[in-house]
Amino acid sequence: LLALPAFSGSRVLAGERGLDRPVAGVSLTDLPDYHSWVYPDELLVSTCYAIHQDAAALAEFIPTLSRKGLAGACIKTARFLGVMPPAMLAAAETLSFPLIELPADVRFSTITKAVADERLGRQTALLRSSLTVNQMLVQTITSGASLEEIAQMAGEITGGTVLLVDSLNCRQVLYLSPADAQALAGLGPQAVEQVILARAEVHEMVVEEQVFGALYLC
Repeated sequence: LLALPAFSGSRVLAGERGLDRPVAGVSLTDLPDYHSWVYPDELLVSTCYAIHQDAAALAEFIPTLSRKGLAGACIKTARFLGVMPPAMLAAAETLSFPLIELPADVRFSTITKAVADERLGRQTALLRSSLTVNQMLVQTITSGASLEEIAQMAGEITGGTVLLVDSLNCRQVLYLSPADAQALAGLGPQAVEQVILARAEVHEMVVEEQVFGALYLC
């Protein structure tokens, strides 16, 4: 997101190690009870108006957001804070929580629209990719190909771990990505499958309202 034009002039002041966190939306709030209105994976955008004169509240600001599971915080310091408080910088660095300073002239609506547009574009691309994989898998399964080959092909396309369930022929196979194979080493097959099922996105393979199976992508 920080590479988008809407974030031009922004600076990551602390918590750079957390820049790979996913962003599911934006929260705009300057309320004293901001923590009641934020949700996991959101990017908080604020001026800190409600707490800018409260040293204790400022010190707890980043730890609270981190506990809530937010993706990061974008603060326009020029309006009320002047400079980013040292306590916020230290907490963000310790928690690897991205703390971003916004330029004085940025509009919050510009940030909100940029994030929404980026998410929509990515979701559309993911949907198209899912449909392509779905069509490919259904065609391959109905032609009787090796399930192991199909799972490996899907895993290499998506870059993830794949549990492929073929309901048509009552069979299933698991393809572990190299990273997951290393992370799950030592677990038994049943335990590995439980971990995958708990974390995976499920894509049913359907043709003319008939379910041929499911792709569990982790």
